[in-house]
Order: sequence, then structure tokens, then C-alpha cells
Amino acid sequence: MEKSEFCPAFAANNIPIALACSNCYAPYAGVLLRSLMDTAGSGWNYDVVILEREISGENKRILTGMTAGRANISVRFYNPRDFLAQVDVAGLGTEQFPLELYFRVLAPHMLRCYERLITIDVDMLVKRDLAELFQTDLGGACVGAVPDIFWQGFYQTDYVFAGNKMSARTYFKEILNMKDPMNYVSGGLVLYDCVKYRQALDWKSIISTAQAKRYMWLDQCELNALLEGKITFLDSAWNIELAANPRSQYAVDAAPEETRRAYDRALASPAVLHWAGKPKPWVCPDVPYGGEWWCAAMQTPFVGHILARMFDELQTRREYYRGKYGQEVAVWEPAPQVNRSLGGSGERK
Repeated sequence: MEKSEFCPAFAANNIPIALACSNCYAPYAGVLLRSLMDTAGSGWNYDVVILEREISGENKRILTGMTAGRANISVRFYNPRDFLAQVDVAGLGTEQFPLELYFRVLAPHMLRCYERLITIDVDMLVKRDLAELFQTDLGGACVGAVPDIFWQGFYQTDYVFAGNKMSARTYFKEILNMKDPMNYVSGGLVLYDCVKYRQALDWKSIISTAQAKRYMWLDQCELNALLEGKITFLDSAWNIELAANPRSQYAVDAAPEETRRAYDRALASPAVLHWAGKPKPWVCPDVPYGGEWWCAAMQTPFVGHILARMFDELQTRREYYRGKYGQEVAVWEPAPQVNRSLGGSGERK
């Protein structure tokens, strides 16, 4: 493949940060961007690249306008249409899991000018300067990522997934073919050594493998299946997966003790918060650390869009309360008061 003309935005101290986004998720990307702006250090330049195919001109104008006056932060958009035209991507995009999800594992190939790259999901909130993460020594590995506490819990209990009726241990053995399931990492935030990654994984094989395998969490599962043994584990603080529903909480509680201790330490000093499951904080502000997400959201030009969409999701909030508290709650009323010492909230004690 020819070298991409999409080159670094800054000549020095450039930190490239890529996120895949659709037009629907643009307002939430704005919240992530706000948190990055709030934590950005003055000695570094932050090169934000939004991988997209459909974001409207108005949303692009709002996103780029957010960083006006911030000389060390650049926001640009990259549509990989030419890249995707070189291979058949049939079957990779669905209504539930759009093609944009695969942009994360393809990003080092799409953006070939970069030697190192951070990819981050739009359902995350940055609490610490990403320049610290960017300087992490990967020890010769292709990528750095945080072990996935949810998947460790699923494996420990051999959880049966409702979607395909397959148990976690069967999935790890027959689909992922991983030697050690405890090596499974979250794809929400990944630090790439792009040079080593491109050497290890050809972009055509990434796509063909995805089409041939029945991966449940698509690009994340593929990353783990293809790179086991070539991943450096990052501190848990860089991707704290928050338990926003009973299944996630079940997994956290079931995870190995060492993982849970690292998780609790990370919560005491978070670097990046991640609402990996549902509901998202923009639907249910009551999820763990939802208030922190909304503090950032209120500082964006998208807050009106976000509030309007939240009202459209009232039924989702009702279902959330029904599952969390075992009772109906008027969505415009405060959440019920729960004796947390008795574990009534469903949260880990």
C-alpha cells in the first residue's frame, strides 16, 4: 500500500490520538475531546485524528471549533475510502457493530506516517495527561493495553453468553485460540508501536480474519487472538471499565483477586474512565462516575443535542432502574436511596 499523505499535524512533540466515530456519536466524541483538552499538558502537541465516513459538516465545524485558541491541539478528519476500496469489507459492518469499529485495529495501517499512536473510544473520559501514556516503554511489544476485567470474570465463571449460547471457556478455546485467557485485553484504549504492528499484522489479513471468524467483540477479540504474547499490559488506571449493569458487575466480582485489587487501586486515581457496557452515561447519568462525564458534557457545544437524545431514551432509563433497584422509578425523580453497606445498589463493596 502506498504511504498515506495524512502526516503529523505538528513537527515536534506530536502525540497522535485516533478515534473512530460515526455522525451519531459525534456529540460524545466532543465530550471526550473536552476531557482531553482539560488534561493536556503545555509541553506537548495533541494531534487528534477522527476516522470517519459520514460526519456532517456542521458536526465537524463544532468539533474543530472546540479547540480554537489552543495552539497545541489539532482536530482533523480522515475518511479511509481509498484505503477501504482496495479490499472487500463485506460482512464487517452491521447496525449493531458498524464498520467504524474496525478502524481502530486498522488505524496504524491507515495512518502510515505515524510510528506511535494512541487509539481511544468515544465512550471514555480522559482524567490524566495522555502524554504520560504516550511515553510508556512497550518493551518491544506491538501494542500496550489494559487487561480486561470483565472478560477475566466471564472466564472464571465460564459465563454463557446469551447471544450465541457459547460459554466463555469454549469461546476462548475454539474461537480465540488463546493460550492464557488472562492475557485478554480491552481494545478501548490501545498504545501502538505502529512499525512493529505493521510488521506483525498485514492489513489484508486483519480484514480476512475478521470475515472468517465469529468474534463476539469484533476488533477487540481479533486484536487479542492475533497478538497474544506481543502485548504489554498497561496500568489499569489507563482504561477503567466501569460496571454499569448487573452482568458487568457480576464479571468484576468474579475476576481474580489480583485483578480486582489493581482495579480498585485504579479507581482511586483514574487516568481514563470507560463506560464499556450499557447503559452509557449520556442515557443514564446515574451510572458509576456518570456525574464526571456530565461535568465535561456541560462544557461542550453539544450539550443540547445530548440532552435531547437522553429524553428520547426514557424507556431505557426505566429498564435500568428496574434492573438496578428492582422497582419502577419515575425517570424524572431522583434514584432511590439505597443502603450501600448492605450491597443494595448492586455495586461492589
